[in-house]
Amino acid sequence: MSYLETNVSLMILRCDAYLRQNGFEETLTDYPQLLDAVAGDDKEALKEWALQEKSGPKYTDEQAARYFYLLDLLGEGSVIRSVVDLALASFYYAEFDEYLMKYFGSRVCLKLAFLLEGQKFPDEREVMGYTYPLVTIFKLSMLGAPVLFQEIKMDDRIVSFLSGSDLPIGRIDTYCELFQHDDSLHDAYINQKLIDKGAAFLGNGGKALQLSGAGGRRFIAKHIAKRIETDFVFIDLMDITGKGIEHFEHIKNELVREALFQSAGICIYGITDGITGNDNEYKLEILERDILLNIIKWGIPLIICSDTKRPLITRLENKECLILELPETISFDERKKVWEGFSVLYGLDIDPNEAAMRYRLSASEVMNMIRGLGSIEMTDVKDKNTALSKLSLSTTGLAKSLELGRIIYSGTLLDDVKLKPELKCIIENIIDSAKVDYRVFDEWGLKDNYRYGCAVSALLCGPPGTGKTMSANAIAGELGIPLYQVNLSNVVDKYVGETEKNLERVFAFAEKANVVLFFDEADSLFGKRSEVKDSQDKYANNEISYLLQRIEAYSGIVVMATNIKGNIDPAFMRRIRYVAHFDNPDSEMRRQIWESLITDRIPHEDIDVEYLAEQFDDFTGSIIKTVFLNACSLAAASGEKLAMKHLLRTIKMELSKGNSFSFTIDTLGKYSHLI
Repeated sequence: MSYLETNVSLMILRCDAYLRQNGFEETLTDYPQLLDAVAGDDKEALKEWALQEKSGPKYTDEQAARYFYLLDLLGEGSVIRSVVDLALASFYYAEFDEYLMKYFGSRVCLKLAFLLEGQKFPDEREVMGYTYPLVTIFKLSMLGAPVLFQEIKMDDRIVSFLSGSDLPIGRIDTYCELFQHDDSLHDAYINQKLIDKGAAFLGNGGKALQLSGAGGRRFIAKHIAKRIETDFVFIDLMDITGKGIEHFEHIKNELVREALFQSAGICIYGITDGITGNDNEYKLEILERDILLNIIKWGIPLIICSDTKRPLITRLENKECLILELPETISFDERKKVWEGFSVLYGLDIDPNEAAMRYRLSASEVMNMIRGLGSIEMTDVKDKNTALSKLSLSTTGLAKSLELGRIIYSGTLLDDVKLKPELKCIIENIIDSAKVDYRVFDEWGLKDNYRYGCAVSALLCGPPGTGKTMSANAIAGELGIPLYQVNLSNVVDKYVGETEKNLERVFAFAEKANVVLFFDEADSLFGKRSEVKDSQDKYANNEISYLLQRIEAYSGIVVMATNIKGNIDPAFMRRIRYVAHFDNPDSEMRRQIWESLITDRIPHEDIDVEYLAEQFDDFTGSIIKTVFLNACSLAAASGEKLAMKHLLRTIKMELSKGNSFSFTIDTLGKYSHLI
């Protein structure tokens, strides 16, 4: 017989002996399971049991060691031991409940234990001394019947623990992760000082450590656990509750019990701003009083991972609770270390300098991106850049912010845009700056002199259809990152302060997601400030002032396009690094545009490109593309090859719009006979 089985057998005999003393004979006769239990007693088992009883802390039997550890948690004493043995007997033998009800009139409870021990029933104050550990270990309800009379039942987890198992069972297994301090864990590439401070604090008797901020908190907690050589049970508050802290009540005792059984600490994460906001004071009270202090009361080391920096434990002395704040952003050098470390760890060929420049992410976000990248098959560098851009949106959750604009994965390159040499040179400079600014600002140290205004900012100004939008797409295409085209109709709001809030979301999104931030028709947003004549003027000027400050603090790539440069506030011009003036294309550029459209894939007859370029000198690149597309549709619908007649018909349609050009038959020149 095992140590536990011997305890159960002796408890059954004790109950029988008590009843015999009170005039009952042969009480076990009608209960064959119980008779078998006591019949199984043998001298060797009793001898081993007695030996364990005398061993004290040096138990040679694991069941005995765990049994007495449980008694320590419950408060020791003969009454508690009787409670445990009674509950074990009830767990092992279904007949035992019937036996107790028949002869004692109750199932396993404190009252029965006091009766067997021959002690008088305690008063309410004494009962409360038993309550706290019984509620935690046996999940008694404080809202049910008086604790003295509540049924006390063993469950599978308690018995499996006593039997030698360390595997969690039930809900706690579903929601928790047990991190053992000897588990493998890759190096901490950054935040080493935070780990040192946290480990020193808990290792020297600190009770609760709060890790505030975002980015790698659980990873830091695991390194602290390794450092202090303590296992930790990790649990996500929102994952387990779904709705909030108040629902955590159903499982908090199982959590504490599991940590006690594992001799582990507890790390609670998922404590979001939605829980700790100013309008949730009652939730914070529940969190501190019913959960955090409950854990600390048991002497369990506690780590709290929260978004907020406000103290979540206010009822302890400062020396008992420490708050460590993770930096809001990590430096270029730190990002480089993270990319370098994870790339080596996962065996991926990624340039850490370029990745650190492109993506302003936390360490955990970088790890998620690299894991995702490892599962994607790529054929070239462009594929890798596109994959990283998409992963940056999914792993950071930023895709939810797209209602203020749209993401464009541009396939346009600079050679696809027909520009004058001097204009093309400016666009190339913009692209080159975006590629090397990490070196200029971080490696060369210019960020010390340019604490603000580190953005690669460009203003593209010129008439409609001259290539501004296409050039913005080419900048994104050459850099291999998405274009985030802001929808100004969704940004500008008639209500006071809402425009600034929307703009803040736009800039925050762009900084995090590594996109080319593109404001088309920017003069509607970056226009000149006016004299304040009414409240609307004042609020409009406030919006512009906010934009000035936000662009100064921005550290990404922002491209603005406007049809009329003179509409832009001069204060913006001082903050813009590059200004590119787009004009209507000259004859040579128009010829290049026409030629670029007439590819071998399009069945066509001879096209007089020189005539088209010279004859229609007011055509912009946008108009040429529209005319060409319509002509192709016309030819395809007729089942013919593209010919001059199709082009001239769609040119006539374009000129007849009456917007910018007037049309007469002479406008078509030598090919007018085709119409």
